[in-house]
Amino acid sequence: MSTFRGPRGAGSVDQLSDGSWRFRRSTSIDGRRRTVTTYHATLDDARLAQRLARPVVASDVITFGEWAARWLASQRQQLIPYGRENYFSVLESHLRLYLMPAWATLPLAKIRPHDCDDLWMALLSRPLARKTVTQTRSVAKLIFRSAERAELLYRNVANLSELPKLHRGDHSHDRAAKAAARAL
Repeated sequence: MSTFRGPRGAGSVDQLSDGSWRFRRSTSIDGRRRTVTTYHATLDDARLAQRLARPVVASDVITFGEWAARWLASQRQQLIPYGRENYFSVLESHLRLYLMPAWATLPLAKIRPHDCDDLWMALLSRPLARKTVTQTRSVAKLIFRSAERAELLYRNVANLSELPKLHRGDHSHDRAAKAAARAL
């Protein structure tokens, strides 16, 4: 029996004793574990099903704002009892000031890497320190990582985006325009 595994969360394809192929993927729906299984005549059909598989979760209806609120509540429980109030307040302020205004109403599964890139460019064009934008990106990565672990997402979209590179000595507040001009 042959087995082909995809990346984490993508499931596996197995050859059965009768020569047919089975695609299986485990997922979590409302906190309950489910296995989705489909059967195919050829390996190509089973691999196609594996590539086209989407999460069977309600991530299209869970918004970034809802998930971020849950995540922040869990962080409060983990950090405050151990004297990490300052770190919690940094997480909360980056979420409240920069991430929520941009993405609060967007479905979590609909946010793409280019949305992250657009937000980083918008923040860099404001009179903010680069460290503020970097910390905001780190908070976004933490939130998307928790959604990935909860199987609401297959990948962390904030990991796939990068802050634009700035040249040494570039301290102006018009960073986005300069970065776009260099790209041309």
